[in-house]
Amino acid sequence: MGDRSETERLAGTAVFAVVVLIAGLWAISTAHGLYAQGTVEEKELVEAEVLTADVEYNEYDLDDETALEYVPRVEYTYTYDGTTYTSDTLYRGPEHVFDTWEEAAAAIDEYEAGTETTAYIDATEPDDAYLIDDRSLALPALLGGGGLVAVGLVSIGQTIYVRRLAGGG
Repeated sequence: MGDRSETERLAGTAVFAVVVLIAGLWAISTAHGLYAQGTVEEKELVEAEVLTADVEYNEYDLDDETALEYVPRVEYTYTYDGTTYTSDTLYRGPEHVFDTWEEAAAAIDEYEAGTETTAYIDATEPDDAYLIDDRSLALPALLGGGGLVAVGLVSIGQTIYVRRLAGGG
C-alpha cells in the first residue's frame, strides 16, 4: 500500500463513498416501497357514530411487580354500501398503549358517545375501519437519515485512514 499515491487513495475513498451512498439510496427506496405497500390502497372516508369511548387497563408483571398499561377504546358504527358495521379499532396498525390514564384519555378526547366522526375504511375490506390515521414517514425518514449519516461517517473515517497511511496525520 505504501507505493500508492495520495490521489489514488483519495479516489479509492471516493469510489467507496459512492458505493455506500448508492446502497443507502437503495435502502431508502426499499423502505419507502415497503411503507407504500402497507398503506390502504383505496382509503375512503365514511361517517361514523360513536357508541362508547373509554380507557381500559391491562395488568402485567414487571420485575415481580404489577404494572399497568392504558388502552383507549372507542366503539363506533358506520354504514358502507348499504351494510352497517361496528368496530372498535382506533388506530391503523398495532394497538396503542399508554403509560398513564391521562395520556390514553387525551387520545380519545374528541370521541363522545352519540357524536358523529369520520372513519377510514379500505373499500375492498369495508369491515376493517379505524378512526386515527397516524401512520407516518418516520421509519423511512429515520432509515434515510441514518443512511446518510453512516455514509458521511464512513467517508470521513476512510479519509482519515488514508491520510494516516500516507503519513500525513
